Amino acid sequence: MKRIFAGLSLLSLSLVFVNCKSDDNSGGTVTVPLRDRTEVYTENKTDIEKFLTNNYIYENKETGEIRLDSIQSKDYDGEPILKDDPRFKTIKFKNDLYSINPIATKTIDPYTGMWKDAVSRLEYNPFDDAVQEYEINYFIIEEGTGSHVLPIDSTYVKSKVYNLNNEVVSNPYKPDYYSYPLTIHEYNGSNVVTGKSVSRPAQLTSGERQLLSLIKTATSIKTGADGSVEVEGKAGRLIAIIPSGLYTFNNPVGGKLKGYQPAIVDISLYYSIERDHDLDGIPSKYEVDPSKIGTELTLEDYFSYSTSGFSNTPNFLNVDDDNDGVPTYLELQYKENGVVKHYKYDDEKLKMCTDTPNYLDRTCRPYMEEGEWVWKNLK
Repeated sequence: MKRIFAGLSLLSLSLVFVNCKSDDNSGGTVTVPLRDRTEVYTENKTDIEKFLTNNYIYENKETGEIRLDSIQSKDYDGEPILKDDPRFKTIKFKNDLYSINPIATKTIDPYTGMWKDAVSRLEYNPFDDAVQEYEINYFIIEEGTGSHVLPIDSTYVKSKVYNLNNEVVSNPYKPDYYSYPLTIHEYNGSNVVTGKSVSRPAQLTSGERQLLSLIKTATSIKTGADGSVEVEGKAGRLIAIIPSGLYTFNNPVGGKLKGYQPAIVDISLYYSIERDHDLDGIPSKYEVDPSKIGTELTLEDYFSYSTSGFSNTPNFLNVDDDNDGVPTYLELQYKENGVVKHYKYDDEKLKMCTDTPNYLDRTCRPYMEEGEWVWKNLK
């Protein structure tokens, strides 16, 4: 018989309802129709093509400054236009964003014994974009001396954004971590199992995030209390011209980048951190089809694997992978001499009922005894 420590009550999956916004505009809200994405992309391509033939990469040998500039600039000295620059490359990306639909359930507050509503699961649906692929023009300034990042890693980057007039849209800022996708804990502002506070991280646009796959991190970094960064090796850096459909689309940025306009992004990748998105004790890179563990994973590999019965809530974002009412985090716990410990996700001791780990086996559930979850070895 095994016992696992109980942090919270069962996450009941009964009485499910969906949070959604009302379509009622009686309060005076005006709905502004979005422009057709294909039409906008066609306009963007025309504007970008003109930009590529009228601008070049400016490099100041004394200061090390590198940026894009007009061939009409006083600094222009016969350098090749962007289309003829030897660093000029193109790549095509799909819009890989997912919309989020919060699902709330009735649960029992372990302290009051009263029923309460809580968002305990998020559904993720691929964004339906009429444009199948967007072309991005880019220039690798520095490849980077570290390693490539996984598509769901948290990345430590800094960026500077310009419009097609080469005007600064966002001023240089201190590097920061960016994460994707938004998790249930970040959505709620707290860990839905332990109740501990969780902050909501910043997120890169689809174009920026996917471009990071083309460069590497620095070898390592150290950050000071004041936000300063000490880099070992070189951070990967590229400059890209991103169509609005993979940037902010209809949303303006500051006063210099209007909605539906392409953005020039100068982005450097310093570091990355592998994630356990749902904080269940299993690194996200292992919450995929078992046959794909250890291979080069795509974003689709993560989002397409679900064992809960909810196809739009993948395992790496689900606090209860088998939907048995017991959070995965608790199903990995046990006590040894009064100390709470956790099994590794592939530990044979987790196969208490069948050859399937109990946190993936809906029929294998513990019961409560003297304030602790108790497992019976049924094999």
